[in-house]
Amino acid sequence: MSRIRILGIFIFLAVFVSGCEDTKTSEGLLGLWKCHEIRSNNSSLVYNVSIDQFWTDSSYVIYNMYNLRMDFEVYVQLSRDSIFSFLGTNNDQYFFSGTGVYRPSLETIEWNYSVIGNGVNELVVAATFRKD
Repeated sequence: MSRIRILGIFIFLAVFVSGCEDTKTSEGLLGLWKCHEIRSNNSSLVYNVSIDQFWTDSSYVIYNMYNLRMDFEVYVQLSRDSIFSFLGTNNDQYFFSGTGVYRPSLETIEWNYSVIGNGVNELVVAATFRKD
């Protein structure tokens, strides 16, 4: 009986701690970020993006990704190993592929991605988001 009780307490604590971890991650991600971007033609841009929570604890919406206006939404998923992947956009004329690595201790997200659509064909874009 005591083994079952200990196992139950362990499972409760594991669920409780993982729930707290997601909240801290969300709080650190949300808000305004400064993007430093290098495109495939070696041009560079600096602009702001904004990150909000989307429909689950691990999904987010990024506004103004690739400097496409603040009403342009890119939907991303954050895995437990701090890797972002693209889910889609609110505009079917653009397609994003690639990944981002979230580094909470440095307050950065490092991206390598491609953008295709509406006259854009950027095969390699490197961008770093820093908390503004």
